Amino acid sequence: MKRGFTLIEILVALAILAVLMLAFVRFFGSTLKASSNLQVQNELLSEAQVAHQLVASRLKEAWYVWPPHSVLRLANSGWTTQNTLDGGRDWTVGPKFLAMILPPLKDGVSCTADKAGCFRFFAYFPMKRGHYVTHASAAEALDLDSQNDGKVWVLMEYRSFYRKRGAASCPVRADGRPNPAESAYRGKRGRLLVDYVQPLSDPWSNTYDYPGLFDFQTSGGGVAAVTVRLRLARKARGRVHRVPAQAGALTLTVKPKNLGVVARTDGAYCR
Repeated sequence: MKRGFTLIEILVALAILAVLMLAFVRFFGSTLKASSNLQVQNELLSEAQVAHQLVASRLKEAWYVWPPHSVLRLANSGWTTQNTLDGGRDWTVGPKFLAMILPPLKDGVSCTADKAGCFRFFAYFPMKRGHYVTHASAAEALDLDSQNDGKVWVLMEYRSFYRKRGAASCPVRADGRPNPAESAYRGKRGRLLVDYVQPLSDPWSNTYDYPGLFDFQTSGGGVAAVTVRLRLARKARGRVHRVPAQAGALTLTVKPKNLGVVARTDGAYCR
């Protein structure tokens, strides 16, 4: 006579199966969470490395870098060039502002006839992420992120041509330095370079302050080298992800190759 399973045996089997299923769910859930955390970390690292190298590459080309304490205005209106920490329109060169001029893309070409013959102006500055999200158009928009919008910054890039304003002016002085009266580079829009820039202190446990992005080495009143420091942070799924993961920042010191190269006032860029 065939003997079937007793009720107790069936209950024991079901209990064992339940334990195995619970273990599987926990293991699968922890693996999925670890994979998601790793993805966030890798995305931050990739974006940080690209932005870091881009700013460094601009600096390597720079013909002139404004020294610390110089005051510049990028535009008289528009939200993309606002100073969202100090207020107003003026920026002071220092830990949170970098401005430089790069040589023309084409040598010996008239700036008036071809913009490739003009000097190029670049500036980098942080903006509160909440300010960016609030004002950005649909084409510029970032996703709303309530865990981070009031905690981190974005790094903006400003581009323009550093060209003469009129027939009698030249953007370069006789000593080869930029003409301090030049303002034709103003009036453009800033554009997003990288998201989730962490301020100096941990924004989830300290006062919300600005990022310390740039250090300047000066010599003879000019800039000899610039150190770019970049640190990203994003809170996701209840955890704060940072790049780099340890204390500190991605750091690179750059000495512009074209510093000290005199730009003659009779050059094509003045015509």
